[in-house]
Amino acid sequence: MRHPLLLLALAMLAACGSEQSGTESAAVEAKVTDSAGVRIMEYSAASWEAAPVIALSAAPLYAVGGEEGDTTIDLSAGIMGASSAAVGRLLPDGRIVVVAGQPPQILVIDTLGKKVGMLGRPGEGPGEYRMPAQVLSLGGDTLMAYDVMRRKGILFGTDGSVRGDRDYPSAGQLPIAPTIVGILGDGTSIHRMDGFEAAPPSGGDANSYQLPLPIVALIPGGARYDTLFVMSGMEMYSSSVTFQGQTMAIPRQIGFGMVPQVVVGPDAIWFTPGDRFEIHRRSTGGALVQITRVAVPVR
Repeated sequence: MRHPLLLLALAMLAACGSEQSGTESAAVEAKVTDSAGVRIMEYSAASWEAAPVIALSAAPLYAVGGEEGDTTIDLSAGIMGASSAAVGRLLPDGRIVVVAGQPPQILVIDTLGKKVGMLGRPGEGPGEYRMPAQVLSLGGDTLMAYDVMRRKGILFGTDGSVRGDRDYPSAGQLPIAPTIVGILGDGTSIHRMDGFEAAPPSGGDANSYQLPLPIVALIPGGARYDTLFVMSGMEMYSSSVTFQGQTMAIPRQIGFGMVPQVVVGPDAIWFTPGDRFEIHRRSTGGALVQITRVAVPVR
């Protein structure tokens, strides 16, 4: 089957400014237009069928945890508020750093899948954390573990050294900081401020709705978030929960509904809306630069 990440590959080709290289088939040539300074690259349905099939290997490179009787690695506990793309981090030498939730730990795993160390430890002091939710790269040999309970990013060297911390202010009515999507080369962090209203906006569809989803930035040491752009959030519907005779309205995400994705690259912010095969490239300041789309229907 064709993997949805193929669209991102097409977008990366477009970002390199090559509509058709010597190794590309004419079937995947893009039609390029310009709209108010935004470059639009459109691929036909035939380009999707002509693209290479992406397949997983028959066996994993290595497995982490899960061995009977091994109590040193437990990755079964989920991390509340964690971004799945940032729970683990691959290091240049092939080791990986992964967050475990029970107990809270940041584990260093070697290329054989064995635990060889930890970053920091549970606690309240320097280099310590209460609930690590993400591990992100700050470039070079520095990592940042985000402690969602303390709204603090703890900086570590890949050698395990502690290199300080960063504070992340809360925003709106939530007591926690908005989810960190990624960190730019200058240290500015990019966040998504998901909204979770129980009822659809006035006059909206009662069966499903999408709330505005601001994408914001925080410079190192900043006290407030700056809005870069606003898109539509995940598709939700109104529901309720009853406990001990009390009923409360809550929102629920539609399992196979629209789920927008945001990825931070070295010099750009990438976004796909989730309801069409389309990727937007924006500058680090949020300006729309390019749209890459494939003319196939959403399944």
